[in-house]
Amino acid sequence: MMRRMSLIDGLQKNLKSRYRSGKDNLAADFFAPCLSECRHYDRAAGYFSSSALVAWADALPRIVKGRDVSIRLLISPEISESDRQAIEQATNSGQQQRERNAVNAYLEKALQLIGEPQNKELRLELFCWLIREARLQIRFAFVDHGSRPGIYHEKFGVIELRDGSNVGFIGSANESLAAYLANGEFIMVFRGWLESEAERITELQSEFDDAWNCRLSGLTVLEPSPDLLRKLSFADRRETTVRESQRPVRPPPWPHQQEAIQAFLEKRHGVLEMATGTGKTRTGDC
Repeated sequence: MMRRMSLIDGLQKNLKSRYRSGKDNLAADFFAPCLSECRHYDRAAGYFSSSALVAWADALPRIVKGRDVSIRLLISPEISESDRQAIEQATNSGQQQRERNAVNAYLEKALQLIGEPQNKELRLELFCWLIREARLQIRFAFVDHGSRPGIYHEKFGVIELRDGSNVGFIGSANESLAAYLANGEFIMVFRGWLESEAERITELQSEFDDAWNCRLSGLTVLEPSPDLLRKLSFADRRETTVRESQRPVRPPPWPHQQEAIQAFLEKRHGVLEMATGTGKTRTGDC
C-alpha cells in the first residue's frame, strides 16, 4: 500500500500543467503514467484507433482483470476498417458468449502486447475482448448542427486515479498512438489536488456525462451494434467515393511536356529546362 501511494504521490508531484510534442513525449510523460494508476477513464476524441492500447500497456493487465478499471470512449464514427470489424465482432449477438474462464489467457496477451507493441493482430484481439467483456465501453457521436452534418471533434478526458484524485486534460490530441508519438500535439492538464484547477475537472466531467448520455442539442450518441456498424462501413465507402469523384480531372500533358517525359524515361536522368510558363511543375508531377 505504501509503495502504491508513493507511485501516485510521485505522479502528482511530477505532473505538469501542459505537454507539447517534441518538447515532451505525450505517451511516456503523461498518458502512460496516468493510465497506469487510473481507476476510471472517460475520453472524448474526434478520432480513435485501437493502436492507443499500446499507450495503455501498463494499465492493460488491470483492465483485463476488470477489478478496478473502467474506460468509456466517446468517439466519431470515422474509424479504421479493422477496428470496425473488431467492434462488430464484439457486439454481434451471436458472439456474446462470456469468456469468464479466459481472463488468465487474455492477461497473458496483455503482457505479450507490452513486449510486442507492433503486433496488430494481438492488439485487435485484445480490443475486441475488452469490449465484449465490458471492460471498455464505446459510443459513437453524430453531429448535426445547422444545414449539414459535421464531425464530432472534441478532444478531452478525465482520469480518476486509484486514490480518488482526478486529472483532466483538453487539447489537440486524439486517442491514437500517432497522436501520442508522431503528431504535433498540445494538451492542457488540470490536477484535481490543486484547488485552483479542480473546478475545471468538474466542468470537463459534466460535459462528458452530458454528451455520453445524449443530453446535448445537435449531438446524437449511439451504442455500437452490428446494424449501425454496417451502416458506418457503407457511409465510409460512400464518402470515399464522393471525395474521389470531386477531385479535379487533370488534362493530359501538352505535346512538349510529353516529349520531355518520354526522354527522361528513356535515359533515366537529365535536367528539365523549359521557358517560364511552359509547365515545368506540371511536367514533373506527371
